[in-house]
Amino acid sequence: MKRVFSKSSKTAAFTLIELLVVIGIIGILAAMLLPVLARSKDLALRTKCKAQMKSTNLAIQSYGNDNKDSLLNAGGGAWAWDTPVTVCNTLIQNGATRATLYDPGFPDQNNDTLYGGPGEMPPSGYSGNFRVLGFAFAFPGIAAVNPTNYNPYIHTTPIVVNGVSYGTPPASDRPLMACATISGTTSGTVQNNPLWSVRLGYTYKGIKGGWAKLHQSPHMNSKNFPTGGNIGMLDGRVVWRSFKDMLPRTDGNYPTFWW
Repeated sequence: MKRVFSKSSKTAAFTLIELLVVIGIIGILAAMLLPVLARSKDLALRTKCKAQMKSTNLAIQSYGNDNKDSLLNAGGGAWAWDTPVTVCNTLIQNGATRATLYDPGFPDQNNDTLYGGPGEMPPSGYSGNFRVLGFAFAFPGIAAVNPTNYNPYIHTTPIVVNGVSYGTPPASDRPLMACATISGTTSGTVQNNPLWSVRLGYTYKGIKGGWAKLHQSPHMNSKNFPTGGNIGMLDGRVVWRSFKDMLPRTDGNYPTFWW
């Protein structure tokens, strides 16, 4: 017996054109949403970084308030994030933690090899008792940083270069710590040139140090170029600064630190 189907029993289906239209719409929506999601993720990372820097900045301020406004001397090391164990321990005693000493923008930096391990020992192979942290500091004596950036007190002091005073900046304009925005070149040397066109020739990831892995700037875009970084000021504020507004702050040895 021949079975008869009514028109209503037929299974509805997409035509090829309809399917292509749907796929096209999905692609357009995805292209619109992905940049928004990327910006949201970047903003969340900046906010977390700012909170961690704020905590460490408060620990520095706390130490200064208890020590006649004097700040810690951090002489020695090789790079601007090489910080004596005694300084790190003092910051922790005043409210910082190991986590707040590292930038969440580059979480790989927070590891036992660079911090010194669970036993509180400095990294192996270092000539002094230093920890490699995730932020650059402007303590007196900190490695490679130009002395004009040093902050000996929690109040500002005149900037003097070759015996010439350039005035006393307000505490709100005086960086105390910053995201470790670093640059290098394939030749292993970097010129302290603030021109934007020159910055395009630098590299900001894959920077080799004593660590087996490679360092990089913490806040970068999809083209591996820094977007900027947070800066902890001497007055306790933490502000975001675009990379185009940053200047080189170290002596030109490999790598250069910017804030």
